[in-house]
Amino acid sequence: MKLKMSFRSKIIVLFLVCTICCMLIVAVCCRFLLRPLFINNSRKNMLNCADSVEQTIKNDADKLKELLDKIETDYLIRTTVVVSDELGENEEDGIVSSTKTGMNGTERWIEQYKREAEKGTSYFVKKRNVQDETAKLIYIRMTENGNYIVMNKSTKGIEQDIELVTIFIIIIGISIAIVGTISFWILLRPSMNRLEQITVVTEKMSELDFSERLLCTDGDEFEILAYSVNKLSEELSLRIDKLKNELESRKTLIRNLSHELKTPITTIRGYAENAQIVAKDNDKIMRYCDIIIDECESVNNLITGMIDLSKLETDGCLCEMEIISTEDFMENICRKIEQELPDINMEHSVEKTIITGNAILLQRAIMNYIENAAKYGGTGCHIKTTFQVDGDRAVFSVKNDGPLISEEEQEKIWDVFYKQDKARSRDKSYGIGLSFVAQIAEKHRGGVGVSSRDGWTEFILWIPYTDTKNE
Repeated sequence: MKLKMSFRSKIIVLFLVCTICCMLIVAVCCRFLLRPLFINNSRKNMLNCADSVEQTIKNDADKLKELLDKIETDYLIRTTVVVSDELGENEEDGIVSSTKTGMNGTERWIEQYKREAEKGTSYFVKKRNVQDETAKLIYIRMTENGNYIVMNKSTKGIEQDIELVTIFIIIIGISIAIVGTISFWILLRPSMNRLEQITVVTEKMSELDFSERLLCTDGDEFEILAYSVNKLSEELSLRIDKLKNELESRKTLIRNLSHELKTPITTIRGYAENAQIVAKDNDKIMRYCDIIIDECESVNNLITGMIDLSKLETDGCLCEMEIISTEDFMENICRKIEQELPDINMEHSVEKTIITGNAILLQRAIMNYIENAAKYGGTGCHIKTTFQVDGDRAVFSVKNDGPLISEEEQEKIWDVFYKQDKARSRDKSYGIGLSFVAQIAEKHRGGVGVSSRDGWTEFILWIPYTDTKNE
């Protein structure tokens, strides 16, 4: 079986997919969630700084300028305080600012505050400069003394921070993906080697080779699996050896019994034939002798079939192959049928080609099919025999329009000694023929089959086919 993708590759692909998905999710979150977070944090900083400015105005106005400079340095928040004349003599025009621009834009923001905000409340707004496409966060508060604290912070720095964080996450994600892939590839290598060893051993087990054993002493799940596979291999080996010995003993018994029975059956038949000569004027004895001779012939055929089947099943039995012309092969079968079964209604068709097989065994198999079709098809049944090439198979087919075979019986008819019609107690067949056909097909590395539907029952035998014309 060819692997589409190894287990290690699947793990690495899964890791890469998870890493990329996580990286994309974090990047999207940074892009769309960090901005509100940073802006909200900037607002909190502005509120806290405004509280500090207001406290400094009340308690120590001389340090106001120093505080504003510190706020701009630490938080990048530019602050302008519009104070009354009572604030001191160091402030020019009542303005204290952390920037040199002083009131640049501050008056406009204060006027907007007066229009839109209620007296004594804070005012927070976001403004965008159309000229340079920069946005600013503006915070205005009016103190209890009527002073105005005006703060503004450019969001350009926030955008840059978000962009840097996103790029950093992408770089980290790519680095994790590369390092993780290499690490998984290295770390999974021992596990994959053990899986490959298990695969090799189990494949040999499927071919009934139980000589290989798995060695694993890592103390993990692989050791448990290796122990289970080794135990299964040992059990299967013992049971199969036992079955083989039992089967061989039965085959030996059948061969011995068949040979031992052949001589007494021949003797009985001989005496029955001699008895007919002696008592030729006694019709009753003649009839009894005919029955004995028929039964001896039937039992002799059974013994011959058992011996042939036993020989064919023996591993040492050689099936000599030869080149066969399908046209000549089918013509020989038709001539033999005309001699042995002259009254049957049969037609045949053959695809002319060359096949490789044992002609004697194949002829016996096809003859068995035809004889069964004639016997079980009933009087007046029509029989069709065909040969055709189907891809890499050479297929022989015999079918008749007699009684159909149930699906349950189709599974059993290939068993030795199984008879389709159990009510036919005096039938001279013993259910060996189809088993013999199956063994012939197996010797040719082929197979058999049966189908019974739409008024036709068809038996097939196929063997491997190679187009010798193209070689």
